[in-house]
Formats: sequence, structure tokens, C-alpha cells
Amino acid sequence: MIITNDPQFPWPSWYDSNEKPEFCYEQWHKVNAISKKYRGELFTKWPDKSQLGGNPAFDIDKADSPVPPLEGVIINGDLIQSGFDDSYVYNMVGEQVSDGKFDWSKRIRKDRNWFYRDYYVTWLNKSTYPIRNKILPVYAGFGNHDPKWTLYDLACALTLPEEYNDPKPFWVKERPSDYSLDKQRKWINFPSEIKVHYNDNTKSGSLAYSWDIGNYHFVQANLLYDHIGETLNLGTKWLDGMKIESPIDWLTEDLTEATRAEQKIIFNLHGRWQENGTVVDMINGTNVVAVFRGHYEHQTGFIHYLKNGHTNEYAWNKFGHHIPVFQGGHSGNDGKTFVYDNELLIVECADDYMNVGLVHLSNWNDKNLNPVWKDPTNSKNMRTIKWGPALSGFVNDEYHNKPLADVTITCDDKTTTTNARTTTTNASGYYEITSLDPGDYARDYWVEMTIPPGYNSIVPIKPATITANQETIVDFAAYPVPDMKVTKATVDTARLAGDTITYHITVDNQGDAPANNTVITDVLPSMTTFISADHPATTNGQTLTWSIGTLNEHTSTTIELTVRISLLVYPDTTLNNLVTVAFDDWHGLPQTPKDASATTKILPTVPTENVQGVGYWRRQIKAVQANKPCDYTASELLLLLEKIRVSSQVFETVSTLENAADLLVTPTGKDTMETRATQQLFALWLNLAARAVAADTPLNLADVTPASTIAEALTQCEAILLDPAHTKASCECSKEICDLLNNGEGLSW
Repeated sequence: MIITNDPQFPWPSWYDSNEKPEFCYEQWHKVNAISKKYRGELFTKWPDKSQLGGNPAFDIDKADSPVPPLEGVIINGDLIQSGFDDSYVYNMVGEQVSDGKFDWSKRIRKDRNWFYRDYYVTWLNKSTYPIRNKILPVYAGFGNHDPKWTLYDLACALTLPEEYNDPKPFWVKERPSDYSLDKQRKWINFPSEIKVHYNDNTKSGSLAYSWDIGNYHFVQANLLYDHIGETLNLGTKWLDGMKIESPIDWLTEDLTEATRAEQKIIFNLHGRWQENGTVVDMINGTNVVAVFRGHYEHQTGFIHYLKNGHTNEYAWNKFGHHIPVFQGGHSGNDGKTFVYDNELLIVECADDYMNVGLVHLSNWNDKNLNPVWKDPTNSKNMRTIKWGPALSGFVNDEYHNKPLADVTITCDDKTTTTNARTTTTNASGYYEITSLDPGDYARDYWVEMTIPPGYNSIVPIKPATITANQETIVDFAAYPVPDMKVTKATVDTARLAGDTITYHITVDNQGDAPANNTVITDVLPSMTTFISADHPATTNGQTLTWSIGTLNEHTSTTIELTVRISLLVYPDTTLNNLVTVAFDDWHGLPQTPKDASATTKILPTVPTENVQGVGYWRRQIKAVQANKPCDYTASELLLLLEKIRVSSQVFETVSTLENAADLLVTPTGKDTMETRATQQLFALWLNLAARAVAADTPLNLADVTPASTIAEALTQCEAILLDPAHTKASCECSKEICDLLNNGEGLSW
């Protein structure tokens, strides 16, 4: 499309008396340039990269791309230079002409519509029809310089039925007697599917109209507010008495329908509306992608973004973008003091963008046509409009290779909180953020993905340079993390000293991704000793470790672990066993460890009070070895030995009956005192293991030891024997304590 405004045909009364209207060079150049463009002789390509010179508003990918063939011309008002008086037959000095002849010596205005038709339509199509084999549509709007007969001229083309042939001229003396709608449409060249604000029953409307080309919907709003309430009375058969109404309601409905149909809308008007709040509210939230206006002199190209003049707030279209306002260039001059901008806009309307370029034709007094792109480096003159997002991208589950929906994306320049924009991904994992601010810029932003629950990301925040009217793509990848559930269970919630506790550790990966480098660590409670596990463990003191490796999603593993309780533990003690699972995610990043615990309460031991000395235990062991009758079986004695071995440091290697028998052999030689002390200590352990006494059995041996319980006595005696510097005297002390207790002395039952 070519969009222009204010041709103001002609200006003959401001020329010297010897000049003719065909020498209104500016209008002539504009028509000639349109014709040449229509024939494919001018502006076949957009400026190349060198011509654009880094213009930030023009999509560099469109540089040097073809400009499509011309499909029509939009003229946004002021078709002729008039508007002072409806009495067209008066000249500028008030002299009336009644014979209908042109008299340029008296500088009289005549049929200005005729000049307009002659320049823009008749000549234009004579020169282009043989080339394109079709008439070029001219979509005209009226402005404040267009008097009522111009309104009537357009009204006829817009409203008369095809069969109507008005025998009366549209003004009394000048209209040809064979004037008809068919001829009217030929010079206006409207397509037949134009929609007009006109009510045939009430003879009322605004003559605002709209039409479609492809997926674009064009609106011509004319003056919007001028002539409202006036009536056309020009002595014509068809439209006299037509009342001009406000177009706002009709335009609102028209914009709503086009938006609902998902069309891109180009809104045209003459001007003088000063961005009225009602009009901006009407456009706001629709599919209007650009506004083209007229009227204002010395304003061409991109003017500004549409803003409510009352609230100072920018308008947004439904695509989430601010709406640019353009002006196509005024034609004409006063011949003496100043020159208007003889320029026009070439507009490429594509499916997902719109290129707008300003063309300078020539100076007003230059007889030679010399059209050029006007300074393509200036973003006012050359720019791309996109209604796609300024920022977009996808969020993907990289492990399962699927899109992630409902993920929050924030774009922020980190300067003020008001600059942040937030959106969420759709079911396809796609997000978009539209215009961040009006204007031409290339600004650095941070784009951040809020990591969804159950996921992690290597790079959840990325820098991005976002350029106005160009789309920046920032994709994110996330992956599910393991959802590890750890349980530690035991049925042995209440046990006696010396008993075993069996734990079951279960690690269940309920997540959608594997847990790598999985390590289970169990710290045994004090007063317990590791006995066995159904998975080989690495032991380090009270710490057991299992390296599981990879635990795949939705799988689990269970470890059975058995420990024995020390004979020295006191009743009512609570043993707490803690297990911790450490693991990495799919990318090898450590995750927060998970843990669980199980508790066992120690029950009180009721002593049998059947305390025995060293000789008794020597005889029991020898009897079992000789298969002779005695108080214990071999397995019972071995169980006593195991309980002692896990509870005592002195006897931790005594695991067989042979070891025990050797230990209890009657000592001889110089080491007799140490040996006897060891034997008495071993006998006391056997009494404790056999539950003749309990760890908390109180003592009354104040003359021999400060120990107040069996457990304290055993601990004291073990310390003596484990001391490398122990003496005969210290061994004798240990022997005496254990000897007394093994004979039942000093025990408080």
C-alpha cells in the first residue's frame, strides 16, 4: 500500500496568473511516483544494510528484500485545497463566476474535485491500466479542507446502489449530465466489499468505512468529529437531507468484529482529534497495529506511540504492543514562504510484520521527479512493526524431551520494579512477552525462569539484549530432580540390654528422573554394635555406608540392618538410629540430603540374682565341651559370649568356647594377679550376660570402689586392665571388686 495525506488539489489561486494547474509539481510528482511504483519501476526493494546504517527500528533481516506490488492508495483527507466556504463559485477576492469557465487571470477557484480526479485517478489509471490490467484502488478520506460537495462525492461512491443513475449534476453547473455511480466508482476505484457507516432508512451516518485485503482490515475514520449534526443539502436527488452522525459507535463495533476475526487492523483518519481519550479507549485492546493520520504539516514518518492525551497513558493493542502513529506527508506550498513535505509512505503488510518506509519525492518547484528513500538510517523514516513478541521462547523438560507448561518467566532490566514483565508458558511450553517500553532501543535485560516444583535448571537466568520491534528468543531447559523418600523402620521398639535390633532402611525415588551417586549413611546409636546387613556396608566406627550408585526414577531399594545393644545400657534409655541419603540430580548437582530415624526404648532387666564365680563358669564351659550335663547349652553360652564381645573392649575377641576355656584356666607364674583379675572380670560379664545382675544393679562397695552400679564397676575394671601402665596393685583392686560381686557381696537387690 501507499499511504499519504493532504494532497490539497489544486493551489491555482496562489500561483501567478500565467500558471496553470498542471504545473502544481508536487501533486504531479506524487501521482507520477505512485504510477511508477504501480508499474514496478520504483522502490522494488527495501534499503540494504549499508543504507540502513544500523537503524534499530528496521528489521535487518528485511534489508534489501522485495517490496511487494502496489495494491492500493490510501489518502487520509484534504483531497482539495478548500474548506473556507461552501460557495465554490466565489474566488479568493469575492468575485463570482457564473459562466463556468476557467479564468486564471482572475485566479478563480473552480472544480477542485475535478483536479483531484484528474490527477489522482483519471491520469493515474490511464498510465497504469495497460501495465497491470486493472484499476488501482484509491481509498479516499475527507479532511477539514474538503467542503460538503467533497463529502457528497465520496458519499455517492460509498452509498449509491449500482443501478442508480443520477440525472442531476452534483453541483448545479459543472457535473456532467451522464454522471453515474459506475463512473463514480471508476475514479474512486473502491472495491465492492466496502462496509460503510450509513443507514439507508434514516439517511444518516458518518461515511466512515472499512475494507479487507487479505488478513488486514483497513478503517477510514475521516475526520471523526467534524460535521457531526450537519445535513447535506446540495440540491441532489439521492443524499440531500443526510444527517452526519458520530462514527464512534460504528467504529467500535467494526474494530471489535475485526479483532474477533483475528485480523490486523490499520486505522486511518485525517487528524485534528488530538488523541482524544474516547478514541484511544476505542482503539486500546483491539488488533490495531498502526494508526495513519493526516492534517499536521511538517510531520512525516513515525510520529509517536498512541497515547491518551488526558491520562498520558500509552495504548496497547491485543498483541501487547504499543501502537505507532504515522503520517504520510503533506503536498503543496504557498509558492512564496514555505514548502510542505512532499512525501508518502510505502507500507508492506505481511502476515507477521509491517514495513513502513518514507519516500521523499522532490522539491515543490522541481519539475523533475527524483523520488528517494528519505534517510533510511533515521528510525522515524524506516521501521518494522511486529505484533509478535519482543521476547519469546520455549521451556523444555530436557530429560523427557517434552514441553513444560505454567512455568513463570520474568524479564527485568533490574533498574526498577516497574520494568519487570512476567508471563507463563502455555501447554506447548511457549511463552512470549510483548513490548516492554515504547521507543527505539537495544536494552540489556535479565530473563529468568522460576524453576517449577520438582525441577532444576543449570541456567535459570540469562542475559538478553532486546531490541525494539524485533523478536529476541530465549529458551530455557529444566529437568526433573529425584524425589527421594527415606524411611527407617523397626519392629524392635522396646528391647532389653544385650538384645538385637533389626532396622529396615527404604530409599524410594518417587521422582521422574534418576538419583545419581546415591549414598546411604547410617550412624548407629551409642551402646549398639553392628552385627550384619543384607547389603555389604563400609564401616567406620559407628558409621555404616552403602554406595548405591544410580537409583532410577520410580524405583526403590531396602537394606536390612541388625545391631546388638550393649549390656551396659541402662533401662529407659532411648536409642535413636539416624539414616541419611545423599544423592545428585541428573546433571550431577548435589541435592539436599534426606534422612529418617527409628527409636528403640530399653526395658528394665529383672536380675535372677543367681550370681556365680569363676569356677562355676569354668565348669560350665568344660562340661559343654565334653558334652556333659550342665546348666547351659553350647548355643546359649555362645550367645552370652557374643553379648560380652560387643559390649566389652577387653573381651571383644573372645568368640568361641575354646577362647573362653583358655581364658578361665587356673593361672600360674608371675602374671597370676593380672590373669586372676581378668578371669574375675570375665565372670562378672558372664553374670551380666546371663542376667543374674543388671547394668543398673546398685552396689555397696564403698571401701573398694566408688562405682555405684554393675555397669560402673565393669567400666572401672576394664579401664584398669586396658591401661598399659596398670600395676599389680591396680589389678588386685580390679580382681577384688569383681570377686566380691561374683560372690554376691556388695550387691543391693
